[in-house]
Amino acid sequence: MPATISQYKKQSKNQKTKQDFDSVDMMLGKAYLFEKNEHYHKALETYQEVIKTEKDNAWIYGHLGESARALGNFDLAFDSFAKAITLNPDYGWAYAQRGVAYMQIHDFNNASTDFERAEKLLTEDAWLFAMLGEAYRELNRYQESVSKFSTAIKINPDYIWAIAHRGRVYLELEEIDLALEDLNQAIKMDKDYAWAYFSRGEVYRREKKYDLALSDYNQTLKLLPDYYWAFSARGELYQATGEYEKSLTDFEKLFTVWADDPWIFSVYGESLEKLGRLEEAITFYDKALKIDKKYTWAYLRKGIVTRRLGKLSQAIQLFSEAIEQNPSYYGAYFQRGESYKDQEQYDLALDDFYKVLELNPDYHWAFQSIADVFIMLEKVPQAVEYLEKALLIEPDDLWTIDHLAWMYEKNGQFEASIETYKKSLVLDSENLVAIENLAYLMHYKTKNLQEAMTYYELFLLEKPDDYRTLASRGQLKHQLENPEGALEDLNSALQLNPTYGWAYAIRGVVYKNLRKFHQALEDYNQALEFQPEVEWVIAARGLTYYLNADFNKAEEDFIHALSINKEYGWGWGVRAAMAFFQKEFDLAFSYVSQSILYSPEDDFNFYIRSLIHKKRNNNQSFQADLVQAIQNLETRLVQFPWEWRGRLYLQYYRFLLDEDLTIGEIFTAILKENPPKYRIIELMEDELLPSLKIFPHNKRIKSALDWFRDYLDVSFQP
Repeated sequence: MPATISQYKKQSKNQKTKQDFDSVDMMLGKAYLFEKNEHYHKALETYQEVIKTEKDNAWIYGHLGESARALGNFDLAFDSFAKAITLNPDYGWAYAQRGVAYMQIHDFNNASTDFERAEKLLTEDAWLFAMLGEAYRELNRYQESVSKFSTAIKINPDYIWAIAHRGRVYLELEEIDLALEDLNQAIKMDKDYAWAYFSRGEVYRREKKYDLALSDYNQTLKLLPDYYWAFSARGELYQATGEYEKSLTDFEKLFTVWADDPWIFSVYGESLEKLGRLEEAITFYDKALKIDKKYTWAYLRKGIVTRRLGKLSQAIQLFSEAIEQNPSYYGAYFQRGESYKDQEQYDLALDDFYKVLELNPDYHWAFQSIADVFIMLEKVPQAVEYLEKALLIEPDDLWTIDHLAWMYEKNGQFEASIETYKKSLVLDSENLVAIENLAYLMHYKTKNLQEAMTYYELFLLEKPDDYRTLASRGQLKHQLENPEGALEDLNSALQLNPTYGWAYAIRGVVYKNLRKFHQALEDYNQALEFQPEVEWVIAARGLTYYLNADFNKAEEDFIHALSINKEYGWGWGVRAAMAFFQKEFDLAFSYVSQSILYSPEDDFNFYIRSLIHKKRNNNQSFQADLVQAIQNLETRLVQFPWEWRGRLYLQYYRFLLDEDLTIGEIFTAILKENPPKYRIIELMEDELLPSLKIFPHNKRIKSALDWFRDYLDVSFQP
């Protein structure tokens, strides 16, 4: 049982000598007793009384300093510890306790210096090593901190405080497994160790294991209901999980105890901001700035809210104030740059974004924003450059990936665009933007039609009423020789949007191929009501008029289409064919020359010119042009091997070129693959019959027509 002050006044029954309760030894004993029982005021008074006569006693100065430290009288504490150490330079305990005083006032450099001096004098003191470890932790000297805590634990394997605090240091070193191992051990040793639960919660929060973190914070507050750090951490956790109302409740508990801390009002404002309560958020940012006019984070958050309210000039002023307070605050430069971007002051925006990268070269948001400016300025190569740099830092950022794919497309790098969109789908298989663009690129740019169909179908599974995609798939089905499927999709698209002119135009092409000229013309007319100056639609209508023997309207359409785009090679080629089959050979030659000039990769224009040469009895030129037509079509069929029009025309060109081959020898094999009937009829009606009118005595053309007639069991009259 510890002594009490009353026991100092007891006297023995057989007293031989009078006790001197005012002697130095008795006074020191009494002071030490006060100190150990945490009666620091009485201890301080007693030590001060004794020191009047014992001015050379280092022990007294040391304990006077300790009592003053415990009372928060740091001036007296430091003065007393200094005198103790002057009197006894090897007084390890005084160094250690002065180190504790420095820890209390957050002077961790001086604290670590004193602990290091004490360490040399008290080589087996586990507490001292642990305190030095804690000082190093505060100084971010984490490896040294671990070493000191480990020494403390080696001296005393049951030192729970050291074990728990070493676990916290492991968290700072991102050694998560070691951190959890220490903190779990500390909790196992003491089920009521609130700080260990709190620290383990911090580990779980860092790892985004929010349920486990929340459980530990709740346990902390169950053990220590007023542990404000747990309210703070739990509030931030609720922010991370989007439970902003709950975060407000936790932060409110800190208003009184942290009334002079601008952070609590700023973080509270941030939760209000996330809830869309913007004006209230500004009120709390103002409270933070009233406490500390140099609190840059509050300027930043207030600026962000002000920008959201559309007050860009005011936001820029707030960001500038943050920068003035802290010229290295890259977040403020970034937000000011975003505000300049919103104002379309792109040069100023770029200056700020470049400054961000100067201060933080790995800030990928700055690379994104620079790229965004270049996108707005339509500077595609520069946009690609900065998006690629952003992707090096954050390779899984979907915004960067999708925009890079888009810029590759605009830069004509279609294969790179496709590969980049595919990477996006690896990260997010339901990314409809990527799916839609893959379908578009493969359909219209790389002509990978089968794979394009796969992506159209994926997209339409999620958005079955997207009329544009339905129409595009309809066009693709038409290209893949599925006219029934094409009409089904195009009809659906037009039911969803009866004003979609492009779908009418594509349906017109399908009807034309099916030889339903009246319906085709109705659709072309409808398409041109919505978009009257689209040259290919006008030309396609002209071709349909021609096939329907309405030559005047056909000519009007071709003139109109070519006035819109004089370099429209297909239009010149079809116009040349119309002139040729109307026996206007010189005019046909003029038109076909234009077609070859603008579309030298086409086959049909060389075929028409070959017929003109044949009519002029120029057999060498006839054969040369027909060979070129064959080569061009063979090249096209490498990319589009399913195109029945091309395959049938290729065989027909070969039949015309080689007079030793019969029509049966040329066509028997390919007809076993069951080409669409409408494609054979197209060849017969659009080429064989008109050619027979020009070359009425050509037995080969007549034999071909008869052979196809027998194959289809239909009758055509030349």
